[in-house]
Amino acid sequence: MKRKRLTAAQAWDEAVRVRSLELDGNTQAYELFLPEGWNTFNYLDPEDIDKPFPLVDQLKWLKQTGIGEVNVHLMLTGHEVGGCKR
Repeated sequence: MKRKRLTAAQAWDEAVRVRSLELDGNTQAYELFLPEGWNTFNYLDPEDIDKPFPLVDQLKWLKQTGIGEVNVHLMLTGHEVGGCKR
């Protein structure tokens, strides 16, 4: 596995582990997460992973629709959550 992908995989695993501790006070959710193969950085060939348009383009398109406020709420290990408000 390439170093960049390994770093992203480790960061995603750690984010899930920390969130499990924050929400439940234990790592049970994290332990369920690992064998399910949800961390695509570990299990999928990069060629098989969805390649969406860059976030900056998506935000620009939302803005062009006339929607008011466009914002990014979370960016973590290659995943983003954006939103908009009229």
